[in-house]
Amino acid sequence: MSDDLGDRVLETFTAMGDEEQEQCIHCGRVWYKIHHKDGVCHVCEGEGRPGRTELARRKRNRGYLSLFLVTAVIAVVLLILRAV
Repeated sequence: MSDDLGDRVLETFTAMGDEEQEQCIHCGRVWYKIHHKDGVCHVCEGEGRPGRTELARRKRNRGYLSLFLVTAVIAVVLLILRAV
């Protein structure tokens, strides 16, 4: 029984050593990938910092907003030129 328990403990530690580690995208802490949610460690997640998916969504939305603003400016300029 003792050898069986020792073997299981050894297998567990070996599996933990083989598990992939990841760096937090905000603070840079390195921890096991399974403990990071969307690239964010527990500390940064508790502080409300966004993960990769949220950052990508925000970046896309900024692109759409920029396109909308450029289109609106062009429309206003055309209206002004038409009125003159």
